[in-house]
This record gives sequence, C-alpha cells and structure tokens, in this order.
Amino acid sequence: MRKKYYECYSYNLMQFLLENGQMPFSVTVHNKTKKTIWLFNINEKLSSSLKEWTKRGKERTCSVAN
Repeated sequence: MRKKYYECYSYNLMQFLLENGQMPFSVTVHNKTKKTIWLFNINEKLSSSLKEWTKRGKERTCSVAN
C-alpha cells in the first residue's frame, strides 16, 4: 500500500514547497529525534516540486564540484 502523505524533515525543503503552493496538512515532532516533521498530501504538484528540488540540488552540487 502506498503512502498518502509525504514526511518532510528539511526546513529548507518545506520552505521551497510552501513557495510552490504546497501547504502541510500537519506539523508534528518525531518521537525519537525530536525534529519537526511537516506532512504534505501526495499529489502531482507535490511530486513535480520534489523533482524540481532534486534537480536544483544536483545542479548546485555539480557547479560546486567544478
């Protein structure tokens, strides 16, 4: 069974998702790590935003490595 939500542990990624029109449906704290978790409903826009985030990260990594 597939998850219906995405667990975001990164503040920077959460900010990026907000800038791209995604709103978390819940915010909680992980029991063991005590880190904040933002929960987003999985949908096409979220998937597209996550792909863009990954692409930008790879571009930053490549430009720093060169």
